Amino acid sequence: MVDFRADLAEHLGRFRSAPFVFVGSGLSRRYLDLGDWQGLLRQMAVLTGQTYEYYLATADGDLPTVATLIAADLHESWWQDDAFEQSRIEFEGRVHTRESALKAEASRHIAAAMVNLPLKGPLAAELDLLRTAVIDGIITTNFDPMLEEMFPDLRVFVGQEELLFEAAQGIGELYKIHGSTEEPDSLVLTKRDFEEFNARNPYMAAKLMTIFVEHPVVFLGYSLSDENVCEILQALVSCLKTKERIAKLADRLIFVEWNPDVEEPTMAPSVIPVAGNQISVVALTVPDFVDVFTVLGSIQRTFPARLLRQLKEHVYELVLDKRPPTQLHVLPLDPGQDPREVDVVFGVGAIRELTAYAGLTAEDLIADVLDDGTRYDPLRVVQQALPAILSHPGNVPVYKYLRAAKLLDAEGNLLDQDNVDPKVCKHVECRAERLGVLKSQKGWVKKAVKQYPTFENLVESLEKHEVLKAIPGLDRAPRNRLRQFLVEDTDASYGSQWRKMVCLYDWLAYGPAPKPRKVRRGRKAARSA
Repeated sequence: MVDFRADLAEHLGRFRSAPFVFVGSGLSRRYLDLGDWQGLLRQMAVLTGQTYEYYLATADGDLPTVATLIAADLHESWWQDDAFEQSRIEFEGRVHTRESALKAEASRHIAAAMVNLPLKGPLAAELDLLRTAVIDGIITTNFDPMLEEMFPDLRVFVGQEELLFEAAQGIGELYKIHGSTEEPDSLVLTKRDFEEFNARNPYMAAKLMTIFVEHPVVFLGYSLSDENVCEILQALVSCLKTKERIAKLADRLIFVEWNPDVEEPTMAPSVIPVAGNQISVVALTVPDFVDVFTVLGSIQRTFPARLLRQLKEHVYELVLDKRPPTQLHVLPLDPGQDPREVDVVFGVGAIRELTAYAGLTAEDLIADVLDDGTRYDPLRVVQQALPAILSHPGNVPVYKYLRAAKLLDAEGNLLDQDNVDPKVCKHVECRAERLGVLKSQKGWVKKAVKQYPTFENLVESLEKHEVLKAIPGLDRAPRNRLRQFLVEDTDASYGSQWRKMVCLYDWLAYGPAPKPRKVRRGRKAARSA
């Protein structure tokens, strides 16, 4: 085991860049107990009243065609039947085609599996190690939100279109190339979806080419013969064209195969045939993922991927835009000076003095909000830290700093929007939507709060992760008790929901200003008045 870890660490250490991770359905099956693609389609067939075997035979065994047939049969009943009313409410405004009903129901089924995310035991320990992995980004064909929960700092790109047409920087990013349950119509499920995906595959491969030739790529949840991987590699090889360029892929592709029957992890060279070429890869066989995730977590890097992405994005904007953003300051060169002789320095922080404000993370602010007092200048947090942090999705506490900077009125509304970054303004405007009950959980939360109507009832009766989901359904959570609960239970496995409740506490504690107490005069004073 020691040799395996040392060998894998030594192999990854040959490359200048941290790894990208390519994640397949094997991880969703392992940690969320989700079935494979056939299992999903079998579940969807039940909704039509027809058997899965009927669809499979009608489609001659072609799974994308099976999905197309199920979508056609489900369309009418989904829009008419009362049994799907809750789904129609949940996905209102997000379904636009005859295949959307299938994708909406598939999204509900997959998203519901997040309750299976292990909170204790060996699998939970593996996930704790995965969260510490030092990686430059993730590519996945999975639909579920598990990876967003594991890596909340990564910028998420959903589908090929976002990857192709938005400013992806190739670092600190998560590419969900087959779509996401958050956007049902983005799912690649049906015959038409795969035809469109395959038509764009060469363009996507060209976009990903830099990642594959500059990073080691660790494949998790795929086999060496997986069809999705083979198609992407074939498109990639066609972009690289020459054998010299294709040779740059040698040993950069690391395939991790889980096999519970092996006693010790092994690491061996292998080859895979791609478009007439033999590509050298590294094949790992492991009884679990502990050793692989431990090695990924031991990689040394000076700056986190999130910060590197921000720096790269700023440079991209500087080159593209004739008016550089205010966070970038460029000193002019001396007349006739050769740019090749200029030393370039990135200053991360305030302009007047190098401070850490522009490098603050959401986690820094969360820790500060849960602490008594504050370690930061509130105005500088609002002006320098929040715009950068809010460039990425996710809940971030803002009200402590807006209140201390005297930028909120008594109701918690912004007083001076013209002088507050638009991202901060939008974050404040969307508070009710961000901190409320998720649409997919409204039924469960309503039932839970009806049965356990107070905060203490919830804490005494439910599991911790269930309490976190149910809190937004209370009429009003006691803020001090909520803070105590959050401080006591900082388990990272609760992920985004714990972070969301920190932001709810932030609103309760610092949003609306406390109303002055009415002074009740004594009887003597009242009589003499």
